[in-house]
Amino acid sequence: MSKKSITRSMCDVFGERTLPSEQDLEDFWQLINGRGGTRVFHKLIRYMNERITHRER
Repeated sequence: MSKKSITRSMCDVFGERTLPSEQDLEDFWQLINGRGGTRVFHKLIRYMNERITHRER
């Protein structure tokens, strides 16, 4: 994951009228990238699979 892809994804999540500030985007990147986080980021978002599995609830 690159900083550019994280920025694009975060802007998609927030929506057009609630875009995060440049500082917010930098903070997100630092949190994700710190201590090798990009190597394990896919493990942190496993809730996406759980949402699909349990979407009927």
